[in-house]
Amino acid sequence: MQIKIDLPFILRTFRNRIALTWGIVLIENILIALIPLLIGMTIDGLLTGRTTELFWMVGILSGLGVIAVGRRVYDTRTYGTIRLHLGSELQRRSSTLQVSKRSARIDMSRELVDFLEQDAPELITAIIQIAVSFAILTYFDVRLGISSAVVVLGMICVYACFHRRFYAYNASLNAQREQQVDLLSAGSRLGVFRHLRSLRRHEVSISDTEAVVYGGIFFLQIVFIAFNLFQGAGIPGVTAGQIFSIASYSWEYVEAALLLPVALQSWSRLSEITTRINSQDSKVFDALPKQCRSLVGTMSVLLLASVVPGQADTPVEGFWITEDESLVVATGACEEGSSELCGIIVGVPGATRDAALSRYKSQLCGLPILWDLKWAPQADRWVEGKILDPETEKIYDLSATFKGPVLQLQVSNDQSGRGLSLTWQSISKFDEVCQ
Repeated sequence: MQIKIDLPFILRTFRNRIALTWGIVLIENILIALIPLLIGMTIDGLLTGRTTELFWMVGILSGLGVIAVGRRVYDTRTYGTIRLHLGSELQRRSSTLQVSKRSARIDMSRELVDFLEQDAPELITAIIQIAVSFAILTYFDVRLGISSAVVVLGMICVYACFHRRFYAYNASLNAQREQQVDLLSAGSRLGVFRHLRSLRRHEVSISDTEAVVYGGIFFLQIVFIAFNLFQGAGIPGVTAGQIFSIASYSWEYVEAALLLPVALQSWSRLSEITTRINSQDSKVFDALPKQCRSLVGTMSVLLLASVVPGQADTPVEGFWITEDESLVVATGACEEGSSELCGIIVGVPGATRDAALSRYKSQLCGLPILWDLKWAPQADRWVEGKILDPETEKIYDLSATFKGPVLQLQVSNDQSGRGLSLTWQSISKFDEVCQ
């Protein structure tokens, strides 16, 4: 059994290198968090004629600059090495997958390392700034600390309402990305255009959701800042430097808190990527009804028999070629004695002229493409079925009507509300028969 590739796996494997760079990040951000307090102390000192606080602030800022430069030089080498080893391991594990999927998943695996290199330090920064700001604001006035805690809880609640939506949108985006190399290799301008259009649609959906979350959280921050300024001005004996510190730490708290939903959104994306790169192939077939899968073993008998028209209310056995003449589908009862209609792919004639179909032929052969169709006497057609789009791996609602040598399919998309009509022709002989 192979170990799952995920963030804990990377942290265990490269724990010493990551611990060192995160340790430097910790020191760097503690110093950054103290800057507003130092500025406030310097202001009060200069107003009374002292320069000691000014020299302390300059010294600390200079040390901070040296640490920040050194960390970035070290980070590039450390995380570059991690990407190298992770990509090699993923290639070894997924060598049986299509090139398109392997390429996309190696790129996706780099996002795990990007999270550790870019998002994790920012998250550490946010946590430190939140902790320091919370402590200092509470020191000035307990009510300032309470408002800080309330606003963080509100932000988490806002994000929680959109977590599943983020996961679903990222799953759709990553599934589309896995097709890119094959589509480019096929050389179809229309196919590439549709692919890029789908990527744009998924990215826009993610961005729109992020905008809604950001807007809700930013509204909470406006209320937080207004309350803290009003409350801070009313503290007995407050000085100009203390007011500056309250305002600065309140704003830093806002900036740090805004990183939390960004990190949570990244976690949603990485959760989907982790699931995807650890799978060996598409799970669509496994998710199909068992009775439909049993058709794979029984429908092969049709390849040696003639087409059986059947009665109107019994599953029609026959072969049907799709509109673009790329696939041949055999229809029949989902299982012996069943009154429901199913269909599987039994031929890929399009493989003779389409390089992408030729590469995917072994996976398409025997794949259930329609199932669970039930006869409706009043409507005089088959209804309440499902159909699979092999290219996108999406499943849609389906109804069907047999009219002599023609099979008419009505596909409906619940998300868009639009429907699509397909016409398949009956066929008795075809090339590229599935073995």
